[in-house]
Amino acid sequence: MGPRVYGGVDLLRAVSLGEGLDIGHEVVVIGGGNVAYDVARTVLRQIAYDTARTAARLAGTTRVHLISLESLEEMPADTVEIVEGDEEGIERHNGWGPLEIKRDSGGNVTGVEFRKCLHVYDENKRFAPRYDDEVTKTIPCDTVLLSVGQAPKLTFLEDGGTDIEMMRPGWPKIDPVRLNTTAKGVFVAGDLAHGTRLLIDAVASGKAAARSIYEYVTGRKLAADSVTAHNILENYRRERGYESIRRVPLPVIHPAQRLSHPDNVVETGYSAEEAMREASRCLDCGVTPVFDGMRCVLCGGCADVCPDAVFEAGLAGRSRAGR
Repeated sequence: MGPRVYGGVDLLRAVSLGEGLDIGHEVVVIGGGNVAYDVARTVLRQIAYDTARTAARLAGTTRVHLISLESLEEMPADTVEIVEGDEEGIERHNGWGPLEIKRDSGGNVTGVEFRKCLHVYDENKRFAPRYDDEVTKTIPCDTVLLSVGQAPKLTFLEDGGTDIEMMRPGWPKIDPVRLNTTAKGVFVAGDLAHGTRLLIDAVASGKAAARSIYEYVTGRKLAADSVTAHNILENYRRERGYESIRRVPLPVIHPAQRLSHPDNVVETGYSAEEAMREASRCLDCGVTPVFDGMRCVLCGGCADVCPDAVFEAGLAGRSRAGR
């Protein structure tokens, strides 16, 4: 990607592993999701902090811009990330798409040119951004961090792997239950198996693939045993009026404290009294059912709590009404 242009995950990995990255004084983060905010807020936390752990001094960083293709209302990042990012001084630019990374004659980043995004999705809610090429702006910077999503890296299949049949470019054909490919002894899991989902889905598919691999290697079926544990709560009572009791926001430290040290914990957690009060609001597991088909993650919450059993989990990853 060139000098001082990195993937956002590369920065997070470097900070976590204590590795150094050459970061300048004016940083542009491209993306509008939670990872983009993780990246931007991590850079902010390096301000005025010289750490041998990352072997990089970012004290000269003066501005961090976050540029999102989506409008504020459409941003995929959690609201708490957006609010806390604003509090901490991230300069947010909504409705702009990257056009070109500008460099000088020496190859150094000097800025990023953006064009105005008129809309991100089409009438069918599919990702189909449309731009106004006549409306552009350039944000000066010396470092660019890209947090616009990731895709499985399949370069290892270039030298061989021709026996792995593909459903479409970049997506191997697999057994949806056993997660094996058409190649003998090759299994997949995570996003490569089921597309972009939640982290817990990746963990679940990894365990499913591991069971299939065990059976493939040993020739023996792996019996699944359910282990549960129960703690008896003495003097427990259901809080009356739980439907109307509002959620207690998680306490957080002041923005100045958040930025004073990269390892400062932002959310301090509930007190024992607050935790008990929050727990008293729960009907079941705390899942809030989502009835918007475009946002459904197939958690089954609606099917679990519906008193008339009118929902059932759909095979296409959406719920169906009227069972």
